[in-house]
Amino acid sequence: MSERFSIVIAGAGMIGLSVAALLARSRHCGALDVTVIDAGSRPVLDTSGDIDLRVSAVSLGSARMLDSVGAWRSVVDNRACPFEGMRVWDARSAKDGPEALVFDAADFGIPELGFIVENALIRQALLDVVGSSGVDLRFSTPFESLAPADGQSGRPGGYDVLLESGERLQPDLVIGADGAGSGVRRNADIPVRAWRYSQTAFVTHVRSERGHRNTAWQRFLKSGPMALLPLADGRSSVVWSTSPEQAEEAMMNWDPC
Repeated sequence: MSERFSIVIAGAGMIGLSVAALLARSRHCGALDVTVIDAGSRPVLDTSGDIDLRVSAVSLGSARMLDSVGAWRSVVDNRACPFEGMRVWDARSAKDGPEALVFDAADFGIPELGFIVENALIRQALLDVVGSSGVDLRFSTPFESLAPADGQSGRPGGYDVLLESGERLQPDLVIGADGAGSGVRRNADIPVRAWRYSQTAFVTHVRSERGHRNTAWQRFLKSGPMALLPLADGRSSVVWSTSPEQAEEAMMNWDPC
């Protein structure tokens, strides 16, 4: 690449920061000007506090990607929990019945199938990488509008990004990583088809009597799936997708003690 190429990434979540980190490590990084903008304030993670309720199952492929940009080591050095097995069954069968799906890392000759990690921990690791890579990282920076460039710069293509502060950015490429209510998608007039599932997720942590055995458990109930995901401190993350009525009842009756 003989000329410089500018990129604006809207959204500094796990996806936006992953893209920024990959671009910063790419073989063309010397010709790229990458800016990440996010409407929210910069997050601060205190790993001495409790494990966050929002966790993700990170596949080995995703772990390798995070390792390739230098973010994975700080994740596993904190509190990523490997899971070595998975058990999946439905409401009409037993977890050890013939209908259950069973996955074990040993069957594939690998130490684990993946890891259960807090979203906030992955985001912080990526922030550390991106912050030291020369990427222009801007929090508390919402944008006002996005439109194709008018061509007055003498360069074909590109976009005109107007920030709420009044500043204008004119990147060659805009990447929308700003979530379900994406302003980039809305400004670009990208159509979507959406419908309601009539479900609400109830999320909490529990400590089971027998321990989680580094296994991810998932049962499909009539109201929706329930997953128990192993955490580094011995507890399990419960993610129960059910009707809004059942989720509200669970919230009212839940005793964190």
